[in-house]
Order: sequence, then structure tokens, then C-alpha cells
Amino acid sequence: MSNFGRGLRVGALLIGVAALSACAQGLGDEDRALLEQTRADAAAAQAAADRAAQAADRAAAAAAEAADAAATAQMSAERQDRMTQQTMRK
Repeated sequence: MSNFGRGLRVGALLIGVAALSACAQGLGDEDRALLEQTRADAAAAQAAADRAAQAADRAAAAAAEAADAAATAQMSAERQDRMTQQTMRK
């Protein structure tokens, strides 16, 4: 799931919690406890989504770095091959 989709899903959850919060004045103690737990769960979900997005960013950066290293290694191997061929021609 993309970061946008994940953010949309968590955002919808937070909006639902806010709507429940607006209705909380008429709730009993048990309902308030459930609402607070829902708020805590929503905050934990948002934090987890943020951590997942950061991990995805780090993974993308590592993949780009690995691709750069592979390209550098390939260029070095090609250069070495050309030098070997030139030496053998002499």
C-alpha cells in the first residue's frame, strides 16, 4: 500500500475518532474508556504508519546506493577488461 493510501486510511480513522469525541459528552464511563482506547489505538496506528514510511524511505535510499555501487563496479570491471585487451594486443 502506498504512503498516500496508508495516510488516507489512518486519516479516516482519526476523523472517526474525532466524531466520536464530539459525541462523548452523553457517554457513560465504559463508553468513555472505549473511546480513549480507540484514540490510543489511532495514535499508535499513526505512529506505526510514520515508522513504516520512514523505513520505506531508508530502504529506497539503500537500494539507490546499492545500484550506484553496482554501476561503479561494472564500470571498473569494463575498464579492467579494456586494459587487459590493450595489454594483450601489444
